[in-house]
Amino acid sequence: MKNLRTWVMQLTFAIGTVSLAPALGEALNGNLDFGSSSSLNYEARNVFIHPAGLGFDTSLNGSDLSTSFAVASNPNQASDLAFATAFGYFGFGIERLTPQAVSRYSLALGLPLSSTLFIGTRLRLNRFDVAGNYESWGLGFQYRPAPWLTFAFFGDDLNQPSGAPPPQTTFSASVRPIQRVDLSLDVSTPANQFLRTVSAQGVIALSPFEGFRLRFGYHTQHQWLAGVQFHFGNTSVFSSVQPTSARPIMVGFQSSVTPYRSSLSMPRVSKITIDSSLSENKVGASLLSPSKASLLDLLQDLEEAASGASTALLIKIESFPLGLASAAEVHSAIQRVRNAGVDTEVYLGSAGLKEYLIAAAADRVFLEPEGEIRWLGLRAEKYFFKGLLDKIGAEGEFLAAGKYKSAPEMFLRKESSAASREAAVDEMKLLESELLSILKSARKIDLEKWNRLQSLGVLGSDEALKEGIVDGIGSFASRLASKEKSEKLFPVGRRRYDRLALPPRISVVVAKGNILPGKSRLLSLGGASQVSPGPLEAQLEEAEQDERTKGIVLRVSSPGGEVLASQQIAVRIADRKKGMPFYVSMGDVAASGGYYISAPAHRVFAHPLTLTGSIGVFLGKFNFGGLYRWLDLHKEIITSGPYPGLYSEDRPWSPAEKAVMGRRLGKYYGSFVSFVAKHRGLTLAAAEEVAGGRVWTGRQGLEKKLVDELGGYYEAVRSAAKAAGLNEGEFDVNEIETSQGIFDLFTEGSLGSAPTPSALSLFFSRSDIEHFRLLTTLRDSPFLYLAPYRMLE
Repeated sequence: MKNLRTWVMQLTFAIGTVSLAPALGEALNGNLDFGSSSSLNYEARNVFIHPAGLGFDTSLNGSDLSTSFAVASNPNQASDLAFATAFGYFGFGIERLTPQAVSRYSLALGLPLSSTLFIGTRLRLNRFDVAGNYESWGLGFQYRPAPWLTFAFFGDDLNQPSGAPPPQTTFSASVRPIQRVDLSLDVSTPANQFLRTVSAQGVIALSPFEGFRLRFGYHTQHQWLAGVQFHFGNTSVFSSVQPTSARPIMVGFQSSVTPYRSSLSMPRVSKITIDSSLSENKVGASLLSPSKASLLDLLQDLEEAASGASTALLIKIESFPLGLASAAEVHSAIQRVRNAGVDTEVYLGSAGLKEYLIAAAADRVFLEPEGEIRWLGLRAEKYFFKGLLDKIGAEGEFLAAGKYKSAPEMFLRKESSAASREAAVDEMKLLESELLSILKSARKIDLEKWNRLQSLGVLGSDEALKEGIVDGIGSFASRLASKEKSEKLFPVGRRRYDRLALPPRISVVVAKGNILPGKSRLLSLGGASQVSPGPLEAQLEEAEQDERTKGIVLRVSSPGGEVLASQQIAVRIADRKKGMPFYVSMGDVAASGGYYISAPAHRVFAHPLTLTGSIGVFLGKFNFGGLYRWLDLHKEIITSGPYPGLYSEDRPWSPAEKAVMGRRLGKYYGSFVSFVAKHRGLTLAAAEEVAGGRVWTGRQGLEKKLVDELGGYYEAVRSAAKAAGLNEGEFDVNEIETSQGIFDLFTEGSLGSAPTPSALSLFFSRSDIEHFRLLTTLRDSPFLYLAPYRMLE
């Protein structure tokens, strides 16, 4: 028996696999948390119960502030008090225990060692009213291997201070055999009487419905105990009764910045504001700038509202900075909120078709008294620099592979070619048809009404109400003020999870902007996003190295870019998809290089309003020979090679040089088409048929087998989860943030929630910068850009 005890103790301390818990002897003989188990999760109370829980709770619910206050009382004696606060991995607690005449101050730290193992340590200062003060140190582990099982181990007074109790060892385990039922067992033994003197506690916790928990248990010293806990919004109230204890009644409350999930909360009216700070990708906080919310954040907030977190939802749309496909995704998300029985109202100020498309999903749409709706239809804007280049004595030397690869036309012509104009008109007709289908279903706007609204152009509030495209005229501020008189309004956001283990994840990586070999500071100062192999590779590695990641969704919102950079990313994705489900969700545009990096995914999702395809290549250079002559600037090239002007900016290509570049162009185009054929399961002839630089809508892409399914973020994430064997509600969605460097402080929107003009945007609008992007990024590399026009409404 002695050898067995020695073996158990050595094994426990060597590998610490039996979970973490606070010293049970203390927990039931002086602490205010009797009935609690050290292998469960109690936010700030983990300072007293088990500090490793701080690491688990932070990993599960984020680093929000939480507090706890508890009182244990006896009608004939002074009460015991405890207060704890925690922020992220750190915690601090104060206890006043009257029977022992001691005040205890605790500093706690809990950290994740992996996705299943957590370590916690605590330094406690014990200050007695009489002599005998001492400091004690404790260390423990929590092992959470499954959603239904968790273990804990905690050793307290490990430093064996003089005059203190002997080191106390506590083992704990909790099981969740079915949802809403937890069984826990805690066993405590002193080191000097290891396994010879034992105190134990068993507890069963029942949650008949979300936000309400009953606890019943038995302790070998204090016998029966019972407790109850209620969640109300950001507050949780708890109470326990232990008749044979010196302090038989304990009551307390917890608070958290993140609200608790509860069926007991009062009716909740939520609000959301959509403005120009919204981004396709989440941007992490920097030294001087807060983080920026992403489209995925907005969609998840709306999913939370649909899950029962809200009874009513008020949405203010100031502007929507993303494209039509993204707007349609938000429209669908609001529809899901509405279908869940949540009353939805949207308030518009000055709105275009994108903003109205979002609003149309709501139960009611209101327009500010001085607001307007711009019903201008779709249009394409395209700049042509041929005349400007002629005036300064320059000309473009460009070759394009594909009849519809019209990107270089902006430098070679003064107007669109017939093929380019044909493609643009076809795209607008198809997009308009998709828009009309959505609006007809949501607001009964048929073709006749669409044309009438388009003929009016800009509608004031009275006209919009008369035409029936809004339900009323009203101010969002006034509506909030009237609501707040009777109900408290909350911003929509996530709620706290109550889980025994960290859930698996579908990780999302966003590839937004021009695809370039490296970071271009000029584009950054212009507020334009970029995709580069190095940073994207780092984000994908971060997702893969997370043990919880079971699938990856790459959100592609890119018009294209440089061939080699696109090819590098595409090849890496082709290699990566062998490990776990790798899906692509196409945003507003995923064309040219944007399509190149999408093609090798296991499954590609595109919205019907997405622009994709544009499988084609162009390359070239600018010839500034005329400008040099006008400036009387002479450049001399001495070379032993036969092609002195191949990369020189002072002369045109010779016929031989043009032939060299033509062969290079053909090689890149052939590689692009072959890559698409291979990874999309097409014959080379079929891939050639859908190539040629032609842009397709998402629906056309499905018909031509360039994409697999129609849908947005919502569908792609859930499909990837299903492929990974995860059921609804069993996984989290984790968007890998884009880092923000010191120079990014000067880009658009980096100094706050509202956009701040960058150096270029002081002179040009964002759309102007978007049109100039080719001019600022062209080098001697082949490019895969989508035709350089911006689809507007």
